[in-house]
Amino acid sequence: MNLTSTKPFPDTTAPLQGNKSVVSDSEMAKNVRSENPSMQLSRHSETEKKDIPLQNRSLKKTLNPDESKQRKVYNRLIELADASEKNNDYKKLRIFLNNSTILKFVELMSDEEKLTLTRRLFEENRVTDRECFSTQIGTYLFTQQSPSYISQATQEDGSATSPLNWAVTGLGLEHPETRSVYSEELLDLLGQANYSDQKKTELLPTVLVETPGHTGVSLLELNESSLLFPELYLNKHFCNDIASLKNEFLEWFKETVNKEIPDPEMQKKVFSCCEKMMDITSHLPVLSKLGEKLALQFERKNVSIPEDPVPNRYSVRNFIADKKRHPGYSEDHIACLFDDYLSKKPIHPYLAGYNGKGCFFSREDTRDSLRIAMNEVCEESGSDLKTGSSPVFIGYIHPTIADSVASKNGFLDSNWSMNFLHGKFSHSLALTTLAQLAQLDRETLAAIVNNDLWYLILDSDPYQYVDTKTPSENKHYMLGEDALKKINRSAFKYHTLLTTGQLSASLCQIKDVIGLYPEERQAELLADFSRNMGLEDPLDMNKLTEMTNNIRVLEMVVSTKHLNSIERVREANPSFFKTQSANDLYCPDDFFNDGGFGFFLDNFSKSCQEKAKKYLAKGYSVYGVKFPLDYSEEELAANPGGHLVTTVEELEKYPYFIAYPQT
Repeated sequence: MNLTSTKPFPDTTAPLQGNKSVVSDSEMAKNVRSENPSMQLSRHSETEKKDIPLQNRSLKKTLNPDESKQRKVYNRLIELADASEKNNDYKKLRIFLNNSTILKFVELMSDEEKLTLTRRLFEENRVTDRECFSTQIGTYLFTQQSPSYISQATQEDGSATSPLNWAVTGLGLEHPETRSVYSEELLDLLGQANYSDQKKTELLPTVLVETPGHTGVSLLELNESSLLFPELYLNKHFCNDIASLKNEFLEWFKETVNKEIPDPEMQKKVFSCCEKMMDITSHLPVLSKLGEKLALQFERKNVSIPEDPVPNRYSVRNFIADKKRHPGYSEDHIACLFDDYLSKKPIHPYLAGYNGKGCFFSREDTRDSLRIAMNEVCEESGSDLKTGSSPVFIGYIHPTIADSVASKNGFLDSNWSMNFLHGKFSHSLALTTLAQLAQLDRETLAAIVNNDLWYLILDSDPYQYVDTKTPSENKHYMLGEDALKKINRSAFKYHTLLTTGQLSASLCQIKDVIGLYPEERQAELLADFSRNMGLEDPLDMNKLTEMTNNIRVLEMVVSTKHLNSIERVREANPSFFKTQSANDLYCPDDFFNDGGFGFFLDNFSKSCQEKAKKYLAKGYSVYGVKFPLDYSEEELAANPGGHLVTTVEELEKYPYFIAYPQT
């Protein structure tokens, strides 16, 4: 196992008249080039628009004489779509949809015309060829029309912004689809108050999405606060659906565990780890405890703790993970369109660099601080794990060696492996949390590692594949495998929450929403939230603020250490980095073609050797590890933990390393 790892065109379904059908694609392109670029399409009056349902407005269209060429293009697209479906041959249609001149014409259409053309092309199984979705015109039409927003849009410079919620500006708070998703209590509260659309958007999680001809729900659009406390924001039926999605996976996981592990008691322990890992709300008290211990360390060192959140001090941006649809998934056309859209949008946040306001702490302030805090929490939980004493993996560690080492206390994943989206401390923090919540110990950890269950519990990759399933009968929800990753089974997810400050920001938002209610109702909501966290004593507003502040300290430390590390990697390996910015250190695009890892970059082993040299100087015990193909079974058996390295000269014999801290 590898641990590292408004006016539309008329409806033209009737046969075309005259010789329009024999106009060649090249002739059509010439005709479009001759059109006056400033030509505008006529519009319905506002009164007429209100009276005509969107799907029927096409029947009211009356073309101006100057629109004949535009109609030819529209008719030609529909005709080709019909012929392609009938003959199951999409080659000609793909060529037409990739014509840049035709695209310019399509760009001049009004929003409603684009919507109608998208529906005519891609609905009713008219076009099911995936390559058509990815053409210039197919991609343009879909990204223009669907969804109407994303949960974390970006400005031109890549910084985050908050678009308006479709439930607020499109459907309205009283719409049945809005009511089927959001908490009716919260909707009624917002409806009674005189809030702006922007304020309502801040209080309602973005989840409703408008696709061509379909309003649906995607769990990928949910913000973190609604996942931490879904009952506060979402309709109880929707909450049940999210719970069912978790339970469906957990039932499958239980069957897998029972096949792999014969001991019933160990089955329960391993299952509990997976169950708790997916329940991120229950992690909050443990993460708060870690932050509290860090704050005490700073107090003893007379180090002041800033009050501003991570995004105020550091650069948080979003990137595009060009995910591929898994070849085993269904080819439903709406799902394919939605997947293609998501795979091309910057919806994944990451910590990019500094913004000129300086670091929260110095390197000396945070040295070993997180290791100490993790060991203290493990000890207090009664676990024999010492996650703060975990060795550091530098580069790609042979699976056999990795399993042998990680089964004891886990491991830290060095940023010098250039796996910046994963994070150095993600696994150790998760194991520390599970030690508290699921009584994870060395025996259970060994069972997880040795039975190839690590990935399923702790290391799923949210950037690899995209999958959306269209709604089942009488439901609007679009759910899929990615939704499970959104819920959390991933070091990437853990790292993102802490390094971008999303966790404390989400708690602040939850507190703000609870504060809208009368005091008696506030107490009830706080009791519900506390119960979800597994707390025996209910929180009040002051205790929730204290928990938020503790988690913010943890975020400050993890984000600062992460940026300090990347900065050192960049200084030593400038040729690996394409990003040239005054503040940003890197962009995932610099490495994403390698899956977020730097394993196969030129001179990658030099980077690993450079870091191993630093660990040697600090007194760590360093072991060299060969490239997997260079090992024989006999050598692996003889050196299950790698080869001890004692001099700088010996480092050059190995591309990858394991560094053990002093005990």
